[in-house]
Amino acid sequence: MVATRPIDVNGLGWSTEQVNNVIEQLLNRFPLIEETSLIFPAWLDLVTDNRVKGKRTHDARIVAVMVVHEFTQILTLNPNDFKSFSEITTVHPQEIINSANRE
Repeated sequence: MVATRPIDVNGLGWSTEQVNNVIEQLLNRFPLIEETSLIFPAWLDLVTDNRVKGKRTHDARIVAVMVVHEFTQILTLNPNDFKSFSEITTVHPQEIINSANRE
């Protein structure tokens, strides 16, 4: 669980109990999308076309799931992780806060 990663290495420093509570809340608010056999070929195309290596292959899998399920935007604290994927648009939470403050 990335949220349990220490703060000094770009994590939230949460306990596993905190993460479990948040996940339970999210599962109650948002539906899960289905894992399908279309995700792997989409992922393989993305990593091949974008020459993705190492840990970034995990980001590519997220994008593959998005492409297969026709999601176009991702809310992320790390937009740079997705900048090479033209298939999606990244949104940083601060952008939402700034937009709300302008209204």
